[in-house]
Order: sequence, then structure tokens, then C-alpha cells
Amino acid sequence: VGYRTGHGCPDEHYVAVISETVTFLLQCDKLSMATLLFESYKELSEAVAQSQSARLGRDKEEKEEREKRERKEGRFNDFVEHPCEKDINAIICKPLQGCVQSTFSFLL
Repeated sequence: VGYRTGHGCPDEHYVAVISETVTFLLQCDKLSMATLLFESYKELSEAVAQSQSARLGRDKEEKEEREKRERKEGRFNDFVEHPCEKDINAIICKPLQGCVQSTFSFLL
């Protein structure tokens, strides 16, 4: 539940629940728990973005190297993208609600 995309990142509903939970914890004066949840989600988001960037960089280098090698060998085949590549390339963690981000930009 909450990972409806099937790719491991929380969907919009789950992100809203996390945001609402952080807000609730802040209202209940549970700053340390709210901060832990906020920071954990932020780390997840950064890890996903970093992994995505590294993977796309490797894929680009591999494609360029393959094209270079094929040209040297006198052959060149068009690159065929697997149908799921666009879905994989679009994986991101949606940002938490603006009010939560604003609150923590002030607190941290």
C-alpha cells in the first residue's frame, strides 16, 4: 500500500500521508520524531535522484562507446529503447507538501 507505481517510490497518496504525519507530529510538539521522518524521506529522495543520475550517466557512456565501436567496425545499428526504459527513467520521489518543506527550511 502506498507504492502503487510498482517502482519503489511512494506515490502521491503516500507522500501526502507522510506530509500530514510530519505536520501532526509538529503540532503535538514531537519535533525530534517529525525531524526524523522528514530527514528520512529527504534521504530517500536524494538516494533515488543520485542513483537515477548515475544510472543515466552510465547508460549514456555505454551507448556512446557502443556507437563509437560500431562505427569503427563499419556497422551501425539504431539504438532500440526497451519499452520500460521511459518508466524507469521517470522514477523520482515526489516532494513533500510545501508547508512541510517551508517549516523545515526554517527549523533546520
